Amino acid sequence: ALLRERGGVAERGCSRARHCCESAEEQMSVAVQMAPGVPMITSASGLLAMLEEEQLEIKAFALQKLNAVVDDFWAEISECLPDIEALYEDESFKARQLAALVASKVYFQLAELDDALTYALGAGPLFDVAASNSEYVDTLLAKCIDEYCVQHVRLTEGKPPRIADGDEPSAGMVMAIDSRLVAIVGRMFESCFTREQYKQALGIAIEARRLDVIYRALTREALPVPLGADVAAVGAAAVAAAEGGAPFAAD
Repeated sequence: ALLRERGGVAERGCSRARHCCESAEEQMSVAVQMAPGVPMITSASGLLAMLEEEQLEIKAFALQKLNAVVDDFWAEISECLPDIEALYEDESFKARQLAALVASKVYFQLAELDDALTYALGAGPLFDVAASNSEYVDTLLAKCIDEYCVQHVRLTEGKPPRIADGDEPSAGMVMAIDSRLVAIVGRMFESCFTREQYKQALGIAIEARRLDVIYRALTREALPVPLGADVAAVGAAAVAAAEGGAPFAAD
């Protein structure tokens, strides 16, 4: 009887302990919800360990979570950059663009902007050119635009867009701009037009010698002459649009 009584007391004590733990977990959950922006983890080691798992779904899940906390744990994540880069280079890995985005953000924190831009290009549409209040996006987008302007100007002059300083052009050089670079700049132009930032689009288009974008920024319409037309043809088209009542950009 004494043992049963002690057993009952112990069981009631365990029950109270479980209740206290559950109450503490609820309070902790509420505290986390009341403090938005506070990381729910104190280390990325657990997520990084998931990158070594065999299942690709687990690796993709880990990258998704790492992308959300990379600004807080980039130094710790940087130690696993070779693993993340390997996932990007694996063309069979469906989340390879996400791996590129995480790598890009880490390189940005390391002030390795060339590498950061390289992997931002690899991130495709996951690199959001329309993101607001993002130093990462603003910095890399500016670098991307500068590189695009240099390459497009060289292309319009009949020169290879990508050539190292001091190198001589050769017949085997590619006469085309990196399609990923073109895609990012294209998304940036579309974002400008969507937000009616015509002056910004016009300034970049002039620097890059993108006559089609210059025309669109001025008239809000697509260029009605071939993309390879000269300045005179674009100017004539713009005048014709003005005479027809096209709304030239004033802002």
